[in-house]
Amino acid sequence: MGLYPEKIWYLNCRIYNEKENIILIFTILMALLLFIASFIGFGFYAMEIEDHHGDLQTIFYKSKTGDIILNESNKEIGLVDKDWTRITVVSDDSTDLYHWVYRNGGNPIIKIYRPRKNLNDLKVLTYDRLKIGITKSEFELITDNKGF
Repeated sequence: MGLYPEKIWYLNCRIYNEKENIILIFTILMALLLFIASFIGFGFYAMEIEDHHGDLQTIFYKSKTGDIILNESNKEIGLVDKDWTRITVVSDDSTDLYHWVYRNGGNPIIKIYRPRKNLNDLKVLTYDRLKIGITKSEFELITDNKGF
């Protein structure tokens, strides 16, 4: 019915085995340290994006490499080349997203489009051709930031 004294002794030895307890505590501490380091690392990554892109960070998070960026204010078009923490806009001159958007000052109207199918003539895309493609549903609107 009950536990015999030799079984109680055996259970106590299993529970209080110092070597297993040390390994268990070490494993828990290492897992906790890994979690904290990952959390801090992700915070630094998000802070880097927010510091560099500022109010353009929604463009960073929603766009992909190969998307088309359109500045409605001055009718400029460029291709998005996305890095781990940066976006380069490839147009007549390749430049950083922030400088491309704000080079003429003011409150720009920026739109990001994604081609629905693989188009070969993206390098020679003009504003008029893009507008025709939008009406024909060749491009999908990804984000629309009016005036930030």
